[in-house]
Amino acid sequence: MEMFIITYKIKNVTVATLIIIIFLIFLINTKIVADASINALTMCFLKLIPSIFPFMILSNILLNLNILDSCKKPIILVILSWISGFIVGPSFLTRLNKNEDISDYVALTSNAGIGYVISFVGITIWGNLMLGILLYFVQILSSLIIFCFSKKSCIKFDNYSKKASILTIITSSVQASTKTTLDICGFTVFFSVLKDIFSALLGSKGVAIIVSSTLEISSGVLDAIRINNTILCAFFTGFSIGFGGLCIYMQTLSVCMDSHINKLRFFCKKFLQGIICGLFATIICKIFNLEPLGSAFTIINKNINKFNIVLSAFFLFLVICLLKKTLKKKLYSL
Repeated sequence: MEMFIITYKIKNVTVATLIIIIFLIFLINTKIVADASINALTMCFLKLIPSIFPFMILSNILLNLNILDSCKKPIILVILSWISGFIVGPSFLTRLNKNEDISDYVALTSNAGIGYVISFVGITIWGNLMLGILLYFVQILSSLIIFCFSKKSCIKFDNYSKKASILTIITSSVQASTKTTLDICGFTVFFSVLKDIFSALLGSKGVAIIVSSTLEISSGVLDAIRINNTILCAFFTGFSIGFGGLCIYMQTLSVCMDSHINKLRFFCKKFLQGIICGLFATIICKIFNLEPLGSAFTIINKNINKFNIVLSAFFLFLVICLLKKTLKKKLYSL
């Protein structure tokens, strides 16, 4: 017992020390922090939110309609997680099984959504719809390959019944999707700041790209586009999508806290998926002779449309409503 307490205290001291170091680094590099935060928030508002928010709402509604109870294995959950993106699958997996190791299934469902890969990466970043579609299916293929060759065994999924009216389901799905999207944006901003600081400290362009693709998916694909070599550009774009970065890794673990998940196993599977996805992306670009249009920031500015702004504004309205509701609950509990 004493050994456990000592270990726990050491871990707390280590985490506290790391946070203090990061805080000091942020304090010394305030301009980089401010610029990186503005760029990340702009990207979230104009591109990231419109590409993932609608798919998350629809997926949550479908999953809350008890369609998982109609099948012994959650095939529908896997498919919807591929459509909506990263967090939807793992968040529902934690409700279906809390006793067994779900690392393999979490890795299978933790993929970038169809809106993000095709709209943001394919059209916005590369300016190529076909590449976005191919990258999306390459990501799914690499995920399936790893799942088929490394999964331990099939696990039992308990029935998930949630009897509620359609209005309640829609309301709860919108609220859950709003919170999840907000979490994604928060992680994106934080890791974008970390990436810019590391890039400034390291100086080397090659090392900076490796760091960005390892830390955060959006920063990875944005930095990959700046590489003059198309092969390397394609590889790091594919790697960023397949791996998802430490940002997505931490987000996924945060929603799986109540379930049994092997953190190292999950990390290794996603990292391997990133390498396979990067190799597939390189082969595709070589076969079809695909090249990016140009500067990532120029492409983003050219592709701003009214629909994205309206959708992001609606998202912010929902965030305000959610915060207002939470504050009321906190105040009444005092």
